[in-house]
Amino acid sequence: SLTMFVHVLVVVVLLSTTSTFRAEEPQTEVAIVENKYETLALITKRSINEVERGDSVYVVLFKKSSKDGDCERCAEFNEVWEQGVVDFVDQGLKFAVADVSTRAGRDFAEKYEIGEQGFPNVKMFCGDRAPVALLTRNPVPYIEWQARLTDAVKGLRKGEDGVYLKRNLNEDL
Repeated sequence: SLTMFVHVLVVVVLLSTTSTFRAEEPQTEVAIVENKYETLALITKRSINEVERGDSVYVVLFKKSSKDGDCERCAEFNEVWEQGVVDFVDQGLKFAVADVSTRAGRDFAEKYEIGEQGFPNVKMFCGDRAPVALLTRNPVPYIEWQARLTDAVKGLRKGEDGVYLKRNLNEDL
């Protein structure tokens, strides 16, 4: 009777351990996927410096916050932007968002006269003197956005980590 009790106890412990392990496993996978596709939020001077002076190419979305409520075009483009991030991050592009409702985002946007051009506004920081305009004011369907991103990276080289490098660094390779 004691032996049977020990066997039952061992089976119960094993089953509860197995079910606990299985329950945690998918949560870990989801967390990895969510982190993989996060874009750099340009809310500090340090993150903005990474975009402007770092080695990697960045595609930056300048947008008004949904809290502002007066940028229907920003909301319309958001889904297209997010799909582009998912599709192109594995190809070596880095993405960032500058929300102009934050002080750092507003200052960054003013530096490149984004407000005068309109929102949403997407620039690629690829080592040229000025960032390359990929979208200004008018949202586009995903198929066109995909084509613009594909064309934008033509001629850029990738580093050993598979990430696109800015042009000024490529000239020395």
